[in-house]
Amino acid sequence: DDKDIMVITDLPGVVRDNIKIDLTEDTLEITAQFNEISEGKNFVRKERLYGEANRIVSLPAKIKINESSAKFENGVLTVVLPKLENTESFEVKVD
Repeated sequence: DDKDIMVITDLPGVVRDNIKIDLTEDTLEITAQFNEISEGKNFVRKERLYGEANRIVSLPAKIKINESSAKFENGVLTVVLPKLENTESFEVKVD
């Protein structure tokens, strides 16, 4: 919207402590570690992948890094990034 950029991603099976979010004023990087929780058990079939997922998103506007927030609930990560209110513009005179 006009005030915030919102990034929503599904991270089923990830524990909150295994999520890392890195921000710059124009990029967002999310890294999640998917751990196998079934060691020592026999399975007929496994369809869940394990390991690390990483995504870097170029943001469409500069953000206020210190005012950003993230919430992880029911396997869904929601990151709210407030946009900078004023983007300064300068006119350069040609000599």
